[in-house]
Amino acid sequence: MLTSTWQHTSNDAGVFEVEKINPPPKSLGIHHLPVDTHNGDQITVEDEDFVVTGLVLKYKLVGGRYQRDHNRLEVQQTSRYFVNLYYDSLLEKSA
Repeated sequence: MLTSTWQHTSNDAGVFEVEKINPPPKSLGIHHLPVDTHNGDQITVEDEDFVVTGLVLKYKLVGGRYQRDHNRLEVQQTSRYFVNLYYDSLLEKSA
């Protein structure tokens, strides 16, 4: 399980804006996590456990080169993630 530490900007490697995507979406702030954090990883933010469901890396063109502009992790609470997996498996069985 990965635990976050707080940072100021989200354009450096390993610094992510964390957003809970359950309706309604909610920003959990900017946190420092390992650089290789990706889909399926479990992380802890603000004493809650989440599963990463999406990684968004945005780039901008500066002086003819692309530079990383923004890093965002889309997360779901661990319990919600497993409930969604269960519902997906039920849909596959019924189809």
